Amino acid sequence: MKASEHTLEQIKNVISQALGAFPHSDEALPMTDILILANQDSGELVVSDDENNELARAVIEEFAGNEDEDFYNGILADLRRAVGDMRAQLLDAGIMKPYDILLVNDEGETVANLYCVEEDTVVLDDEMIRKIDNDLDNFLKKLMEE
Repeated sequence: MKASEHTLEQIKNVISQALGAFPHSDEALPMTDILILANQDSGELVVSDDENNELARAVIEEFAGNEDEDFYNGILADLRRAVGDMRAQLLDAGIMKPYDILLVNDEGETVANLYCVEEDTVVLDDEMIRKIDNDLDNFLKKLMEE
């Protein structure tokens, strides 16, 4: 699924609302994770803290009624893109770093780590690291062949 710009803005808005609960301050609030739950039946996107306290909620029209059996994998790239666009806001949030933004299912199990925020370093995901590793392997192989 490739989300529309409107959907990406909706996702960013609900995450931004959630981050509003943690304004920047000299003393960051301790927290380990921000959880995002997407419901494919209702289209609700719920953002909560690591103690399952709801921080924000919105209905994403493109998610509602989605009958795809691989729903979470289908929305993963869109969620990562939306969260990735919010780097500055994530770093500025009054949350003790490092913290993760996780996509969770209805049972609260982690489906994917969308984003890891560490002080001034932001790591998107393991996929990015694998791509860099593959690129380096290919470069070295090509270099050795020459």
